[in-house]
Amino acid sequence: MAMDAADRMRLRASESPTALGLMGAAAGGLIGAMAARLMGARKEEEGLTEHEAQLGGAPASERIAAARERASQRLTRAKERAAQRRGQVRERMTRARAQMPSGEELSARFQERAEEQLAGLLLGAVALGAAAAFLLPVSERERQAMAPARARAMEQLDKLGDQLEGKVAEATKVGAEQAPAAEGEGRTIH
Repeated sequence: MAMDAADRMRLRASESPTALGLMGAAAGGLIGAMAARLMGARKEEEGLTEHEAQLGGAPASERIAAARERASQRLTRAKERAAQRRGQVRERMTRARAQMPSGEELSARFQERAEEQLAGLLLGAVALGAAAAFLLPVSERERQAMAPARARAMEQLDKLGDQLEGKVAEATKVGAEQAPAAEGEGRTIH
């Protein structure tokens, strides 16, 4: 029966993380105690007691007082740095708030600029709409709806091209006729 209880305890301990942690701590304590005994034996050979060897030769009260003083100084320096940083942050925030316009000022500025540059805003909106339209794919229904307008636009472009071609040809002909007359008078045409 005693074996059964011991087996149950081992099984519970191996399944519980808390129990495993306690067992590890106990094992660490035993190893530490053994190491301390070995160190104490060596220090006794050097002429110091185990207690003195652990404290570095100084009395325990002095070492504790020195450790408290160092901790107190570090805490004081940390508090001073935190207060200094807090003051710097507050100062920066105050400057930022002073430089930052209020919501009413921002709204008024936007309205002024919008009124001054209304044409620019409208052109920008049209450009954004056109860019969005170019990015979206064209559906078959849109192609069918736009086919007559596209055909008319192509006809108009052809007519404009023909007219431009005719005017260029006419200008070339006039220029060619005026060139010999200008050369006879000593002028050059560029």
